[in-house]
Amino acid sequence: VVTLENATKSKLVSIPAIDLVCCGERNAMNGNDDRGIIQSAIVVGGGIIGSSIARALVQGSGGIKEVTVYDPTPTGTTTPASWAWLNANQKPPHAYKSLNQLGLRGWRSDPLLASLPSWTGTLVRTKEKLELSGGYTAEGPLTAERIRELEPEANFTNTDNTHGSVYYFADEGHVNPHEAVLALRQEAADNGVSFVTDERVVGLVRNKDNRVVGVK
Repeated sequence: VVTLENATKSKLVSIPAIDLVCCGERNAMNGNDDRGIIQSAIVVGGGIIGSSIARALVQGSGGIKEVTVYDPTPTGTTTPASWAWLNANQKPPHAYKSLNQLGLRGWRSDPLLASLPSWTGTLVRTKEKLELSGGYTAEGPLTAERIRELEPEANFTNTDNTHGSVYYFADEGHVNPHEAVLALRQEAADNGVSFVTDERVVGLVRNKDNRVVGVK
């Protein structure tokens, strides 16, 4: 929320892909600051996050004209423990959960990505007490009959409380990370992003003021 008192110190940043406007504080600039307008950027890592950042930088209104991504790993590499699962359940604290919910919104509304996920919903068994509120669709604890109705092949051999309860999150899904990264990289490249795959970043280059000005 921007009030009249702080409106001059805040900056509204539009994120058109998910029809959202964010508000943040402006960086203080003094007369001795010679950074000026940032015209180039380097992104280290070109997976889902790195490719998304590169795409956003080159499409944004910040005046960045040159974006280079360094990543020698195979296209489509993702965190091994992620299962390519798109979800926001069991994500405390509230701020982190909200961030994940914005991510789900992005997957559904971004024209480039919207067709990639499979929104199958998710069955989760947990011993934790879940907070079923906050604008996130959840159903449970489920009976054995309801589990079979949702997924006949689900192998929850015991649904009593000693083994935890089963919940259904209808708004969740999964995505093929390889396809997603390829799509992000292709659109980024089409907009001028350069991808360097035959070099590995091993450190940062700093100027006399200890500011990062490059990589090595």
